This record gives sequence, C-alpha cells and structure tokens, in this order.
Amino acid sequence: MTEQAVKFIEVKEQNRTYTFPSGTVKLEGVTGINVSKSGTHRINTKDGKKHIVPSGWIHIEFDAPEWTF
Repeated sequence: MTEQAVKFIEVKEQNRTYTFPSGTVKLEGVTGINVSKSGTHRINTKDGKKHIVPSGWIHIEFDAPEWTF
C-alpha cells in the first residue's frame, strides 16, 4: 500500500479556538490546515507541532487577515 502525503492549505492565523460541548481547544501560530472527509482538522503550528482536532466542534474562532478556504 502506498502512503499519500497529506496536503495542507497554508494559513496565517495567530490563534484558532475550537469550542466543543465539553470545553475548548486553543492553538497558537497556525500555519497550515487539512480538513478530512470526516471533518477532522489536521493542523501545523509555527513551533513545528502537529495537532489533530476531531470533528464534533460547535464553533471555531480564528484571527486571520482574510478567509483562506
């Protein structure tokens, strides 16, 4: 089986906050995002970390100069 690279959309966000029924997840320095068919978000941050945020959030807030997708 051949693995395919996950493609990310480049973004310039300072912060991204996901609100779930049970609480929030806040990410800083977001540089790239990939949204899967299931709604899961894969996120790269400028500190080199990789994050996976599952679908099920009820609100997203982000600081960005423009809409990127």
